[in-house]
Amino acid sequence: MPQNNSTVLMTGEGGIPSAVEKIQLGASDYLSKPFDLKELAYIFARADNLRKNVRIKQHNREKRKKKSE
Repeated sequence: MPQNNSTVLMTGEGGIPSAVEKIQLGASDYLSKPFDLKELAYIFARADNLRKNVRIKQHNREKRKKKSE
């Protein structure tokens, strides 16, 4: 999965072990059904912020690399 994408997993199977496994596999967050729509908006906003932060870090690394060449 590209680093500038975020994946939010929604499932009917709850439980902490399952959530931990999905996060370790690359999901940025995990929702277990049923969930509150207000929670969904918060989760998507957090995933978007994580994606933006990854892109900013990539951009800064590229700038430093160009300066050192």
